[in-house]
Amino acid sequence: MEISEWLSKNSADLAIFTSPASIFYLIGYDADPHERVMMYIVPKEGDAFLFVPALEVNRAKNTLGNLAVYGYDDNEDPYALIVQHIKEHSSKNNAVSVEFSHMTYGAYNGLHKHLPFEVTADLTQYMNKARLNKSQDEVDKLNESGDLADEMVRFARTQLRVGITEKELVHLVENHMRDLGVQEFSFPMMALFGDHAADPHGENSDRALKDNEWVLMDLGVMCKGYASDMTRMTFFSTEENPEIIDRELYDLVKKAHDEAVKAAKIGMTAHELDAIARNIIAEAGYGDYFIHRLGHGIGQSCHEFPSIVGGNDMVLEEGMCFSIEPGIYMPNRFGARVEDCGVLTKEGYKPFTSSPYASDLIN
Repeated sequence: MEISEWLSKNSADLAIFTSPASIFYLIGYDADPHERVMMYIVPKEGDAFLFVPALEVNRAKNTLGNLAVYGYDDNEDPYALIVQHIKEHSSKNNAVSVEFSHMTYGAYNGLHKHLPFEVTADLTQYMNKARLNKSQDEVDKLNESGDLADEMVRFARTQLRVGITEKELVHLVENHMRDLGVQEFSFPMMALFGDHAADPHGENSDRALKDNEWVLMDLGVMCKGYASDMTRMTFFSTEENPEIIDRELYDLVKKAHDEAVKAAKIGMTAHELDAIARNIIAEAGYGDYFIHRLGHGIGQSCHEFPSIVGGNDMVLEEGMCFSIEPGIYMPNRFGARVEDCGVLTKEGYKPFTSSPYASDLIN
């Protein structure tokens, strides 16, 4: 749906996009304004324009061609200038739609000071729908990003040794990827050893790897504007035939992952898919240790719409891209997660990543 049509249906005169990810998706301009102001303004009746810091103006104009681009110097009030340009581009600006999930209270106040308006609609809903079903070009970029994540796991596994710390492993892997040309990661890589993996969002530390323990790696890169996200486990041992602690718990998580991947299909709900993995873990007696949703959407952002979670009756459609990542987290003892992101097709769920699982590497 065109933005102007959406504005009409939602009784709004003007759309104000503030999220860099939304702006990149809509007009192809990729920038991080940091603490400065960047907005893409789309009137229901009138011409759209981009407003950026002065240091971005030339690049934006060269990137965007005919789209009007305005800027501001650091000593100027950006909101006064934005409102001035809004009035030049749109005769109606009393009812405004903004991204509820992104616009800050400071930005709202800055605009409202110069242009009293009523917020009538949430552009987050528009963007969620617009970005929900990926094109083949987007899927190709997600696959390329997934290939780079596979390389991160491959290299990381070659670096495991007794005594290496979580921080050291992350440093080695991220430097390796930078040497290959990666400029940005989806998020800081997580490497958690042994009982550290019991915290789903644990922080890398100076904890050293010991013989005969599990390693959890959660990682991803940005490639051509699209994210990857994958979690792999490895049981590290210098012994030829080690006794693998908590093997049954890892295998349970892997089974929940595999069954959800096989079951995912067009027409089922997010709730139903979450339940397939969750029930496997719950029936084995570990339901209380699976403490997060089954999955999240992925695209230009690592975490985006939709949410694959119990209670969400959204019907899954062709082209939706999301993670499948069940886990078990037992405080001070053990944590396991198996994660792939993929696209839902007529033939089923197709992962973007193909790194071997721990079970593939264990004799």
